[in-house]
Amino acid sequence: MVDNYPLKDDTSETKNQHFISQVEQRQNSLNPSAEIRNQRIYQFAILERDQRRIQLTAQGGLSISKSLSMEDLFSFDVKDKKVRANFEKIFESYERRISNLTTEFLQHAPGITQHREIFDLFIAKIINYIRNPFCIEKVINTFGSFAEYHPTDAKIYNRC
Repeated sequence: MVDNYPLKDDTSETKNQHFISQVEQRQNSLNPSAEIRNQRIYQFAILERDQRRIQLTAQGGLSISKSLSMEDLFSFDVKDKKVRANFEKIFESYERRISNLTTEFLQHAPGITQHREIFDLFIAKIINYIRNPFCIEKVINTFGSFAEYHPTDAKIYNRC
């Protein structure tokens, strides 16, 4: 195992994997001051895309813990009934900071001088875009040329 390889510890028990992070959903929840387990978010069905007609699917919103997620969406190996190899720990490293970064950005947006915070927020948003299964075609069109690149480290390249 290469020391800097990001998937060194890629196991998690997380089966229900969110493609829009719960952190971001909570920032946009209809009841942000509620306890985390009670927070809800609105969901809309698209009735006519061209006419921009939508309809609210549930008056009281949906539980954030179960919305915008799929089972084993980012799992690449299910080791047993509980443990799976997936990208959850990588995503969590960005999600831990996204709430604070977003709040800081919104509070200081007109006079922002902290380039690192802007960069970190941008990276977190890009990761959320990439992991959304409803954006696959757009992601492939955006990042498709990266498929031609490969790791230069032979130890990593031989794993691909």
